[in-house]
Amino acid sequence: LGGSIPCDPARDTPEALHEFLHAHCSSKTLQAAIDFAYHDLIGKIRGIPTYQYYAAVPRTVENSVTVFIKDSIEKTQQETRRIFSNYPNLGLLKIKLKGEQDIERAKAIKAVAPAQAKFTLDANQGFQDPKEAVRALTEIIGILGHVTLVEEPCPKGELDKLAYVTSHLSVPVFADESAATFSDVEEIVRTKAAHGVNI
Repeated sequence: LGGSIPCDPARDTPEALHEFLHAHCSSKTLQAAIDFAYHDLIGKIRGIPTYQYYAAVPRTVENSVTVFIKDSIEKTQQETRRIFSNYPNLGLLKIKLKGEQDIERAKAIKAVAPAQAKFTLDANQGFQDPKEAVRALTEIIGILGHVTLVEEPCPKGELDKLAYVTSHLSVPVFADESAATFSDVEEIVRTKAAHGVNI
């Protein structure tokens, strides 16, 4: 940036800051850092928590913990036990998939998860064939029961494959790696390739 920012959080909106940053700062990371600080200053000046700038009551989101792919199905099951032991009130378990041994992994996790557990599936671009993705994910959803969404089942940027899975699964499908830029998101929306994006 090379100088001061001509915006005052006591009088100027975040939108005014955004206009300045988009015109004078190419670093998205720096833009985000300045935006966070600006919102924090607005809250401090007004004597309110930052979220109250936008809403009187914050929208709560269920907490999630991820079970990562381990060397074996047994280790995945042990990790799942550990997670639910450490977080007995956990509402949502995110399961990493990879396109192989996923059905066995889902069965092992379900065997040790509490009955009321809900799941998200992060397929990590693991399915080259969207028809196979639909078949396997449908089976996994049947095993686990309450699956809230599936993330990025097909290779990044292959929106035709993503759209196929989105239109054939019974749960929402979200883009993750495919939604790296604003133009990516616009294309996902235009092509109806996913129900949402993970930010």
